[in-house]
Amino acid sequence: MRISKKLFFVSVLLLPLNLGKHFEIMDSYVWGILSDYLVPVLYIQDLLIIGILGFWLYEKGIPSRETINDFLNNRVNQVIVLLIFSVGFSVAGSDRLISSAAIFLRLVLYILLFFYIVYEVSLEKDFPVVIKLLSLNVMFLSVLALGQFLKQGALFNNYLFFGEQPYSIWTWGIDREMVFGALRVPAYGLFRHPNIFGGFLSIVLLWMVSFIKKNRLVLFAFFIGLVGLFLTFSFVAWAGFLTGLLSYFYIRQYGETFVEDKKKRITVIFITMFLLVNILAPLLVNFQQPSFFRRGSLYLSSLSLIVKNPLFGVGPGGFITGLGDMRFTQPVHNIFLLVFSECGIFSFLLFLFLFYLAVKKMINPSYFFIFLISLLQIVFMGSLDHYFWTIHQTLILMWMTLGLSSLKRS
Repeated sequence: MRISKKLFFVSVLLLPLNLGKHFEIMDSYVWGILSDYLVPVLYIQDLLIIGILGFWLYEKGIPSRETINDFLNNRVNQVIVLLIFSVGFSVAGSDRLISSAAIFLRLVLYILLFFYIVYEVSLEKDFPVVIKLLSLNVMFLSVLALGQFLKQGALFNNYLFFGEQPYSIWTWGIDREMVFGALRVPAYGLFRHPNIFGGFLSIVLLWMVSFIKKNRLVLFAFFIGLVGLFLTFSFVAWAGFLTGLLSYFYIRQYGETFVEDKKKRITVIFITMFLLVNILAPLLVNFQQPSFFRRGSLYLSSLSLIVKNPLFGVGPGGFITGLGDMRFTQPVHNIFLLVFSECGIFSFLLFLFLFYLAVKKMINPSYFFIFLISLLQIVFMGSLDHYFWTIHQTLILMWMTLGLSSLKRS
């Protein structure tokens, strides 16, 4: 096995880690307050991906002109290359150049991982290994989540424990939910918020479904993973997983009927779901529940930024400072509106078109339904939160999903 492939498997195993070197710079402060969103970080996963790409280049050598031409003739590749240039232009106009450049470089790095997956990962040989590694992740995270919930705080209370965020029920700004009449802190796992933890599990658990009958480890991990998902108390993640699971069994039951004229059906599903979620989301501002109200207000704020900066946005990471006040310390809870407001209309259209192509393509007969549903899950959850664009673990997971969905069977 090549070194690049070994490092790829290690990166899958270490995907949930939250360990990294933080660089607090002047650009990271907004009106004297440190914003995590603007702090450049070098994560362990970043170093692994750099290693994967470095050894891949060494193993393959300099690509020939024919290889480059074949690469550029692929429509998905063309869209992604244009997306990189478009986001790069938005960096040039950013008021927080260093923070924006750091976000841009991470995006490029993870996109290069996408290309590695497309060209080097085998669906037949490698995906089962990925599932086993993710099963180990899910078991570890779920046991950790149970301990955190019982303790009502971080289990080890030390960032050095795989990046576990120190917290307790008394920590300022910590997420709390009413459970049987009492306030409880949901499980954080190794993530910065329970919603991120829930979104991660929602995608990974669906991947594990088709392997439950083939491997007892996966079976055990799946059921303990359900416990972890429940303890996040992330209603969006619950909805994403349940609708994904029901869709999976429905398509398996009626697969032959479903795949007739599949491109037309998938296109209709994608466009309908995207428009429905994104049109209804701003109406959340009319709800009194703080989480709903905050989301709705951020949607409306993003629209004002888009109107003021339609072409190239306010720059990656510039959403918070672009608002002009400190009412909100988080970006809009919608990855598509976030890309639009920070990177402009060209990046928005290219990003949306990339998902459209990926959902429409779905060329994998064996795992077709899993990745189709996973992409729709990301569109759904990504329309109600921002972590698939702003958090390194789930950003990697998104590009992994896009990469795996583009694979051909061996």
